[in-house]
Amino acid sequence: MGFRHNINLDQMLDDIIKAAEVAEVKYDKQKIQKVLSAFSDFYSGSAITFVTSTKPKDARGLSVRYVELSVPHDPLKIALENGIITKDDHPIFEFYPEIHATYPMMGYGVDMDANFGLTKIWTFFQIPTPIQKAYHMTHAPDGIRKYADYFTKYGLEDFSLFALDFKNRTTNIYFMVDDPSRNPPEKVAGMIGDLDFKVPSEEVLEHCSKAITIYYTFSWDSDIIERVCFGTTALNPGEVPTHLDPLIEKYVKAAPTLADKQTFIYSITPSRKGDYIKIENDYSGSMIELMTQGANAGIVLDELKSRVGESAHEGKELVKTVDWEDGVYELFENLTAKVPDVFRAMVKPMLHETAENKCKERNAGAVSETDLVLALFDITPEPFKPDAYENLKAAGIDYQKYLELYENSKKV
Repeated sequence: MGFRHNINLDQMLDDIIKAAEVAEVKYDKQKIQKVLSAFSDFYSGSAITFVTSTKPKDARGLSVRYVELSVPHDPLKIALENGIITKDDHPIFEFYPEIHATYPMMGYGVDMDANFGLTKIWTFFQIPTPIQKAYHMTHAPDGIRKYADYFTKYGLEDFSLFALDFKNRTTNIYFMVDDPSRNPPEKVAGMIGDLDFKVPSEEVLEHCSKAITIYYTFSWDSDIIERVCFGTTALNPGEVPTHLDPLIEKYVKAAPTLADKQTFIYSITPSRKGDYIKIENDYSGSMIELMTQGANAGIVLDELKSRVGESAHEGKELVKTVDWEDGVYELFENLTAKVPDVFRAMVKPMLHETAENKCKERNAGAVSETDLVLALFDITPEPFKPDAYENLKAAGIDYQKYLELYENSKKV
């Protein structure tokens, strides 16, 4: 897997300046160019969004974010080598390697503030992981442990990433929401009120209840949550609540994009320093797809848990316990390569194990194509079965034949 896009960085620079002017924020062209140069492959090839907010003008900024889940790299190493970040004795620099030692990584993201430079690095886990694991981290902010009962109360069990803010020396923890209906407005009101934040209006709570990401900000200087953010996607400009603030309306009308249509992410953010709304345009036209897949990872994880138990949280190495017939392992690699990045680390070991188990149930000496395809049908949650059929068809497999065999086997 490689980069998805080939964005012209000169055009991106022009569009960053345009977006900064629309958002009425300052920008430093030299600082922008320095980060774009250091991360040129990623800003040209990855999913990109521009983010601003309704904060007061003197506190407002414009961030340019990339997320890359297919191409391995170490953003902090790149930033240090290029003099974009200077390492000091703050615990955030010890926390970063501890994250890598604790969670298998799927990929990374970087935020660049148009007037500051690199601010944030995102660390995406291969598999959504129980929040309890974070309580035992040596260098995590103490506040994360303090809110254990809160997370349990609101069913916030598995989280998917840390985002480390090297400018403000804070970290976010992100919970992806596969079913927003589990968080109706009255529940959201409790989530906000229990943090001693002002509970917003019913209309705003309704927007929060549609969020597919809920994330919290912690600092090493305090043991209380600094803010909570409810991130909601808008697949067209009309879905954005532009009437909530004049800046949102202005930004939605004028935000630059490379995609065929404008799509946005808006995030209601109750905070100890004042509430605000973040507005984010999907510049590359691919970030919302990644977010949605990330939210749906919970569905896949639940399926995995139901089959192999809580050990589904731990990444498994692929070890052949039986032989595979000629070409079948290549088909396995072909099919799993087409699984979206956010699902692959969960799906690949489960498919491998299920196919080998089917072989053993037949008392056969090698995994056959039939074992593999029936295993794929076995493990694939209903919402994703059409994609599995298309992947089989693209691989030259008569999936209808196997589907009939699979359905008949379930009747026995």
